[in-house]
Formats: sequence, structure tokens, C-alpha cells
Amino acid sequence: MSDSTFVTTRPELLRPARRALRGVVAFFDTFDTAIRVARRYESLNRLSDAELARRGLDRADLARTAWSESF
Repeated sequence: MSDSTFVTTRPELLRPARRALRGVVAFFDTFDTAIRVARRYESLNRLSDAELARRGLDRADLARTAWSESF
């Protein structure tokens, strides 16, 4: 009988795979954050200067605002 489940009694063999998986997850988390910041920046950038002023924002601060609001 063939068992297709991989089981090891040596956890050190799994460490490189776990490390690689953490790197992949971190990459996609960072990518998701970058997309979220870019979308927020674009939405703020579409506003007129008057609309930005009503929100207490200046066009020069859009990148900083988009970044800080994403966290």
C-alpha cells in the first residue's frame, strides 16, 4: 500500500521549506500593502485642491498621507 502523505520525524528537514514559505508570504503581504497605498494615493490625487484643503491635505502630502492611512 502506498501512502502519499509526507511525514518526517526530522523537523530540521522542514525548516528550509518553512523559511521559504515565510518569504513568499512576506512578499505577497508587501505587494498587497503597495497596491493599497497606490490605490489610496490615486483616489486622493483625483480630488481637486479645494477638496483636499477641506480634508486638511495639501497635494504635496498625498504620498505621505496615503502611506500613513494604509496602516
